[in-house]
Amino acid sequence: MTNSDEPKILTEQDCLIALMVSITIADGNVRTAELVKIQSAVNNLPIFGTYDIGRLNLVSQIVSTCSKTKMGWTPCSGWCAISCPNACMKRPTRYVVMLRRLMA
Repeated sequence: MTNSDEPKILTEQDCLIALMVSITIADGNVRTAELVKIQSAVNNLPIFGTYDIGRLNLVSQIVSTCSKTKMGWTPCSGWCAISCPNACMKRPTRYVVMLRRLMA
């Protein structure tokens, strides 16, 4: 089964948000200013133009829950690997590089 055959739990935009949120909470000190910047990015960047802003809180909760488990980021990174098309993962953006490292 390839990435395109598996059911998507997260959208590509969800994955970018999950990555941003995971970086924010990684040090255990979640700052409101960081979360506001993520929301601002979602509201203003073209990649999020069709994104359902209501999912922002859901994705944040998923990442937060994963971070508190023994498996940590592993489940979330697996969902992102399934959800992101191979073409998207080939572009060497900073987020893709970070996502690849987290999935390794």
